[in-house]
Amino acid sequence: MRGGPGLGNIQPSQSDYFQVTRSAGHGDYHPIVLAPATVQEAIDLTTLAFDLADKYRHVVIVVADGLIGQMMEPATLPPMRDPHLHPDAASWALTGAEGRTPNVVTSLCLGAETGERHNKEIQARLRVIREAEQRATEVFTEDAEVIVVGYGTAGRIAESAVHQAREAGLKVGLFRPIALWPFPERRLGALAGRARGFLAVEMNAGQMVDDVRLAVNGRAPVAFYGRLGGAVPMPEEIYDAITGVFEQVASLPVAGD
Repeated sequence: MRGGPGLGNIQPSQSDYFQVTRSAGHGDYHPIVLAPATVQEAIDLTTLAFDLADKYRHVVIVVADGLIGQMMEPATLPPMRDPHLHPDAASWALTGAEGRTPNVVTSLCLGAETGERHNKEIQARLRVIREAEQRATEVFTEDAEVIVVGYGTAGRIAESAVHQAREAGLKVGLFRPIALWPFPERRLGALAGRARGFLAVEMNAGQMVDDVRLAVNGRAPVAFYGRLGGAVPMPEEIYDAITGVFEQVASLPVAGD
């Protein structure tokens, strides 16, 4: 992801969230979107991306940024595997048509009825993906009154701020989406029944925050803190935003109370 507008710079940014999660092209579909926060996750999620693309025959995007792309830290490569096809691939793969009817792989459906039938197949696949592939990681959410939500680099930096807040006696936790689509709405919605407030932290003007609000569904206030154009939020900035949310929600009941 790049800091916009225009072609964008190569500084760290998360300004492409809408582009990759809302469609990234023509048609009624969502790509599967995975967001690493470390070099190790960038490796592991790239491996997972190929497996998911193979499993669902669907577009998978790994979204990183200029910080992760230029970072050096220890990482372990996964074991090498022989190339393989999904067990059902024989029915559609272009493996050579000797002894069988040729397969045609295309996304071009010009007829209305054909296009609708194809799109309904995609929608059925998306429902399966949405149910099975929600991913996130959590820190200190079991007793958190305020939960910070951030992905990728922003989520990684936010974790430092969360630890700082814990040391100051604030009951704050971190929810870091690893899948941006399907967004981990099921788990975040469950946490919304226990927390007093949420803070979405992003390196943009506020994009993922829309999905946080949808998942929370009005059960708690959702605040936002962001930096733009390649600027990276520092832990101290996020800590200040956390304390601001605590001041706002101090008198509010927990949704489950």
